[in-house]
Amino acid sequence: MTTHPPRIWWLTAVVVGAALVLLAATLTVDVSGIGLPPDNGPPVFLTEGAVVAWVFPAERPGLSGFRLWLDQPTVAEAELVAKVSHADLPAITLVETVVPLVAVEAHQTVDLRFVPLWMMESPPALTTTLRVQLEVRMAGSQAKIGLKSGCGPAGEGRTPAFLPRYQVRIFDLILPISRIAAGRPGLVGWPPLYALLAYGFIVLLLRTVLLVWQAGTGGSERNP
Repeated sequence: MTTHPPRIWWLTAVVVGAALVLLAATLTVDVSGIGLPPDNGPPVFLTEGAVVAWVFPAERPGLSGFRLWLDQPTVAEAELVAKVSHADLPAITLVETVVPLVAVEAHQTVDLRFVPLWMMESPPALTTTLRVQLEVRMAGSQAKIGLKSGCGPAGEGRTPAFLPRYQVRIFDLILPISRIAAGRPGLVGWPPLYALLAYGFIVLLLRTVLLVWQAGTGGSERNP
């Protein structure tokens, strides 16, 4: 007679599996996107009161920062201010960050970090293209900050070289739960929900197959 593992084993395995799925759907890693690498062209200068802006297509939800390259040493007590908005809605700032530039030498990188933009479709926009705006605060100084430049698309002129950074959930490598949840309100905007739903579907499917197999095995034993 065929024996089967106690039901408690099955329930334990399901609970442990759900915990592992939830962990994988919650943990995040930073990955680099496609930006504009530094070239040998003239630098892009920033002075207090001036604004430098450019647009770029976001590759995925979870934009969490940028890396810039300095062309010359910075001024003491200078601060770099970055604002990100939808290209079609530049007046609505999605995220803003301020980075001190004290003691940063030439040819070094500056990392701008902010809360990841998971909900890239809210407010509603016509495109996923984002607008990045940079300005500098130098307490009234007339000095200027030089950034390494990169050549943008035709007709857009020179912009600062940059490398976007994205925060990616580990489970996104299996199922794009961040993209599915992006822009949705409440619980349906929580990415781990979709990981748990997918896991639950697989568990239900396996349980159904196991029950069918057990039923078939039992029938075969009764009717050799």
